Amino acid sequence: MADALSFLEEDFTCLICCDVFTDPVTLKCSHSLCDKCLQHFWTTQDVPRCPVCRKECSHDEPTKSLAFRALCESFKKRKPSAVSADVCPEHEEKFKLFCFVDKQPICVVCYTSKKHEDHKCSPVNEAAGNLKEDLKTRLNRLQVTLGDLKKAHESCVKQVEISKLIGPGNGLNLNLVAFPPF
Repeated sequence: MADALSFLEEDFTCLICCDVFTDPVTLKCSHSLCDKCLQHFWTTQDVPRCPVCRKECSHDEPTKSLAFRALCESFKKRKPSAVSADVCPEHEEKFKLFCFVDKQPICVVCYTSKKHEDHKCSPVNEAAGNLKEDLKTRLNRLQVTLGDLKKAHESCVKQVEISKLIGPGNGLNLNLVAFPPF
């Protein structure tokens, strides 16, 4: 059941916000994302592209499917009950805490044992929220870095084009712009 749930969760997860789709849209390349996530992603791009495969898209391309949206809503409603059934195999107690040292959910009995003594732990929901925010922050940084790299690449391409136009035999010395430090 857990394998089936994780398989389904992959199919219903937006690759931008890492959450179950909210108002999902599908691009011509067949990748699906949350409409708001896609629109926000496109504001960071010169040309709208699929964030997954990078194929060019048009702003009027994303299609909405009421059936897919209903499936996502149904999945969201079922997900908490299936996940809350996860129990510690050692103590048969529900996982209520997350151990940051061992990077795994633990039960209250595990928390009081010597195995997790002095380990930083917090409630599972709180830890999930914190880890999700951390992932979003890292993703945003990567998107900024990607944007900077694209600008640097465009600058280099322009410099190469200029150097081809000028030609090697006219005595001009062309200094290429260096990549900005990251």
